[in-house]
Amino acid sequence: DVPDPIRRFAHLIRPEYGVSDAIIQKLTEAGLKKPTAVQMQSTPVLLKKRDAFVVAPTGSGKTLVYILSLL
Repeated sequence: DVPDPIRRFAHLIRPEYGVSDAIIQKLTEAGLKKPTAVQMQSTPVLLKKRDAFVVAPTGSGKTLVYILSLL
């Protein structure tokens, strides 16, 4: 029952994730064109309110994943 990875931030607008258009627009304005590997895999998991233990190098995008799940 693990969600599939996303390919683009825009996929998070889907009802099952509930991320607003405004948040996706801000990501685009900030120059984030596509999610990193860690963001592709862990964002859907956290947005589905599942627990995750994410280990990845510094600069891989982990912090954005945690923030998106809070917003």
